[in-house]
Amino acid sequence: MPAPYTTPARIASHLGVTLTTEQAARAADVADAVTAWIDQRTGRSWQGGGAIVDELHLIVTDRVYLNAAPVSVVSSVAVHPGTSHAAWSTLGADDALLFDPIRGVVLLPIGYGGYYAQVSYTSVGDGPPDDIMGAADVLSADLMQTALNPESAGAESVSVGQNDITVRYAGAGGQQSASVKAAIMAVDMHRLPVIA
Repeated sequence: MPAPYTTPARIASHLGVTLTTEQAARAADVADAVTAWIDQRTGRSWQGGGAIVDELHLIVTDRVYLNAAPVSVVSSVAVHPGTSHAAWSTLGADDALLFDPIRGVVLLPIGYGGYYAQVSYTSVGDGPPDDIMGAADVLSADLMQTALNPESAGAESVSVGQNDITVRYAGAGGQQSASVKAAIMAVDMHRLPVIA
């Protein structure tokens, strides 16, 4: 897997602790999982860069949203109607415009809705934006906090009365903290639009 959006050292710094070797290995696994979650939730990736060849998309509107961003150049765009007997048609540079290089949006001529597009391009791969790295820090630290202090999510006390049971939970009792909610909102700001 390419480089995650946070590191065990950043997670430890966020938590204000020093991790043991075993905890650091677990933090690395958490960082990988959070990175995969962010990529899945946003529908894009900031892991690495380089040439991407024939990335396949279903064209719904006049825009194709590339999976990796930012994009420095689109080298080719080919379209196909989706029938088995048809051939791929390569669009010229005037027909396929890199409309938004920061977000990786290619603008196509109207009339290709329902077609497939194969796009070859070069992603700059400068790594994730600062807010995505910060969100990865917060989300990873939140997951590690439970691993480091398992009692923080458990029952603090249980009392049994007549026809009544009361359980008081330690910590947040399953509630997301304000920082976790803010981190998820930061991730959501980078989500690709869903066109149904």
